[in-house]
Amino acid sequence: MMQRHCDTHLDAAERLLGTPQQAASAWVSVFDAGALAVEKARCYQQLGRPVQVRAETATAIASRTPDRVRSRAFAQLTAVSAMIDEGSLDEACSTASEVVDTTRLLGSRLAHRQLEELLPRFAPYAGNRDVAEFLDHLRDRLSDRYRKPRDVN
Repeated sequence: MMQRHCDTHLDAAERLLGTPQQAASAWVSVFDAGALAVEKARCYQQLGRPVQVRAETATAIASRTPDRVRSRAFAQLTAVSAMIDEGSLDEACSTASEVVDTTRLLGSRLAHRQLEELLPRFAPYAGNRDVAEFLDHLRDRLSDRYRKPRDVN
């Protein structure tokens, strides 16, 4: 019942997306197909539908140019969660490592928090070599973000 209800509302959102939109200000992006794909992926994630999560995050990532680091990272991290759920640990580690590296200079607290949330998601698989290496890389990068710049004198 819940899944059907969700699908009905997502279909309605897709129909509404086809109507012309105008940004409320220069600081706000228009809600587009990429943004809807991320929201759909989050819904599917809550419903336990990783195949649909992966499809929607692929759409979202494809709709974002590489200079849209933050929005791409959010879509990729949602995909990583689905990859973990599917047991695709090597792919999850690879994608998550890419996010860690591309967001290195990003000042987004939300992106940082989502990266921190990967630690407990990957923890049950820490015996896997790829996961262990990724977790070391992630912990290293997260601690780098909190280090103060060294005094140059």
